[in-house]
Amino acid sequence: MNKKIFVVSFLLLLIILGGAYFFFNKYFVYENGKISKISDLKNYSEFVSAQNQGKMDDAIKIAQDILDKNPGEISAMLSLAEAYVNKGSSDHKEAEYAPKALEIIDQVLIKDSNNAEAYRIQGYAYEIQEKFDESIKSYDKSLEFKSSDLAYNSRGHAYELMGQYQLAQDDYLKSYELNPENPNVLMNLARIYLSKGDEAKAKEFAEKVVNSSNGNTLFYIKASAYSVLGQIASNSGDKPLAIEKFSKAIELLPTFVSGYTGRAQAMIFSGEVIPEDYKIQIFNDLNMVLGFDPNSSWAYYLLGKFYEKTDNYELALNNYKKALEVLPADLGFDASSRDLVAKKYQEKIDLANSLLVSKLKK
Repeated sequence: MNKKIFVVSFLLLLIILGGAYFFFNKYFVYENGKISKISDLKNYSEFVSAQNQGKMDDAIKIAQDILDKNPGEISAMLSLAEAYVNKGSSDHKEAEYAPKALEIIDQVLIKDSNNAEAYRIQGYAYEIQEKFDESIKSYDKSLEFKSSDLAYNSRGHAYELMGQYQLAQDDYLKSYELNPENPNVLMNLARIYLSKGDEAKAKEFAEKVVNSSNGNTLFYIKASAYSVLGQIASNSGDKPLAIEKFSKAIELLPTFVSGYTGRAQAMIFSGEVIPEDYKIQIFNDLNMVLGFDPNSSWAYYLLGKFYEKTDNYELALNNYKKALEVLPADLGFDASSRDLVAKKYQEKIDLANSLLVSKLKK
């Protein structure tokens, strides 16, 4: 009898364990020493995909949904904070979204004061608001707790915006040593080498980005790489190739401002006279940029150049003046270069004004 009871109990135990195993595998997964809900992993995958494609509103919605289902979970809070910062940066709404991210980060640091990722995202939120001293301190804190390629890359970007290019390059190279496949740092290295005039190195890293099979590469990063290749082609005088590369960037990410300004610039400087079939495209591209970012001083400058080359000096003058007016709010230029850019804009204002006076005297 006891044997019979034992057998029955054993069979019941097997059934229960089998059911538990089936339930676990249906709804949970064990990975990297952590048990996660499959539904959460699916949502997180959708979150990453939305960010990669530049769909920041979708990314915020998904991150908020994950947090609602897992209230107080640090990884979910960090995802939402990251989405807010990326939204602020991509849509030039830093003042609206950076504080939201910082509020979440403060809550995370109350729970875990040594969280390296929280300090990194905090640094990013300060960076997009041009609070560079606070940004560097946060990145330093992140690296104090964890030496990561993401933190070195992020700090390097802040240094670059501050005009400290050697420190930026040093951090990018440290990031590259830790993770040579990180598309963000590959792109940053491409850009920094381009700014230093080393076009061979810039091209090498940009091509690594566009040829990358990494499915987690942000569309923005690949679009930026095409933009670097477009600039290199433009510098060498190959305007058709430049236009092709900038068009690739726009095709990949239709909200990519640098693609439109790059293509317009290549068309404007394609020859002494702007071809008729380029004129409408230039006008549309630059107005598209101003729709995305009303403070794009470079777009106004290029419109000024466009009107100057088509002998409309009054409109050229108006746009050069507008370029100078919005420059202080244009985050496309780092703080260290704005004085030089302002001087260039003022020279164009003086030139357009003299050309307009000469034209009116005739």
